[in-house]
Amino acid sequence: MVAKRWGDRWYFEDESPLPARHMGCGRPFHGVLRCQRCDDVLHARDVAAGPAPPLSSPSSTTRRRAPGLHLLERVQPCPIARTMTVIGDWWTNLVIREAFFGTTQFEEFRTRLGIATNILSSRLQRLVDEGVLAKVEYQSWPTRHDYRLTDKGLDLYHLPLTTNAWGQRWLKPSVRLRLVHRPCHTHVRPVLTCEQCAEPASRDDVEFAPPTTASPPLSGRRPRGS
Repeated sequence: MVAKRWGDRWYFEDESPLPARHMGCGRPFHGVLRCQRCDDVLHARDVAAGPAPPLSSPSSTTRRRAPGLHLLERVQPCPIARTMTVIGDWWTNLVIREAFFGTTQFEEFRTRLGIATNILSSRLQRLVDEGVLAKVEYQSWPTRHDYRLTDKGLDLYHLPLTTNAWGQRWLKPSVRLRLVHRPCHTHVRPVLTCEQCAEPASRDDVEFAPPTTASPPLSGRRPRGS
């Protein structure tokens, strides 16, 4: 649901090709995560994360062939598929996660992830090309750059937050990441809600309309009003 919202917002100009309606309020549905305690929408800049856990290099760096967009979209434009083409591989997800931990420099990413230099370069460049990260020079000689989350990148926050919540619930990690919602000073417990009416929502509360035949956009965009 949160992947659909992000894909709709950044890749489709007028109307979602996968329209959904919240049966509770009857309005178009986009899922957002809210704080269980104070009911505010959770934003990356409002959540304080504990120290990032130490990482070790994966035992294998075998690359897999990615499925084509036509397969992901199931023969129709799909905001979820568009989102997955941006963040769908393992390394890209880890780079985005580290960016939300505050990592900005190439060597920081490389050291924390144990990732090969060429793979890291390609993932960072793709995220820059997609407008998720901005490459900002902070030193002219020798030239050095930061990779900083853009508004589009910050808007991705609900995806790793959802993944983290699922992992903590079902995988029972030995170390739990502590996230504190600054406005209400409580541990973050995200709740999926309707963006329009703020009521909690599950798959059973959402009705999807028949697929449209809208032509897919050629590139990402900035949402109107941003």
